[in-house]
Amino acid sequence: LITQELEDVVKDNMPNITILGSGGGLRAMIALQGTLVEMKKQGLLDAVLYLCGVSGSTWCMSTLYKDKDWTEKVQDLEERLCDTLSKSSWDLHKAYSLVCQAAKDELFSLTDVWASFVVYKILKQVGSFLKRGLQGSLGYPFPIKTSGNLASKSLRWFWKSHSSI
Repeated sequence: LITQELEDVVKDNMPNITILGSGGGLRAMIALQGTLVEMKKQGLLDAVLYLCGVSGSTWCMSTLYKDKDWTEKVQDLEERLCDTLSKSSWDLHKAYSLVCQAAKDELFSLTDVWASFVVYKILKQVGSFLKRGLQGSLGYPFPIKTSGNLASKSLRWFWKSHSSI
């Protein structure tokens, strides 16, 4: 039904489609991966302009954006992710080394240590996917991740600072 409606849309009037992946760790990662695979099967993934994520869904995004043409092989990447998740072995020394390296940041907390170990245990990797070759030609969908400003001493929600809201 959606595919049929999109065929009727004139290219000049194409809607901007954005996908937002939720937070929730492993559940969010798997849910976003499955959603993207199904969108590809339905012919909708090529119409997506932005792919946004928080927390666990960014884990999915980090595995996808390692491949420049991930939208063309999202099904294969899903199988690779399943293989990665089903392997129980991991290198504790490598995980410890990565956490120690990340701990050099003055804002690194005990929560960050725990999260780093969990992510490494699940994905067998640690690191920001924005540091891995995304500065070049990205194509679509363009990735958007959320983050918090931990350096700020007063973390207030934006609407609390506006009396008119």
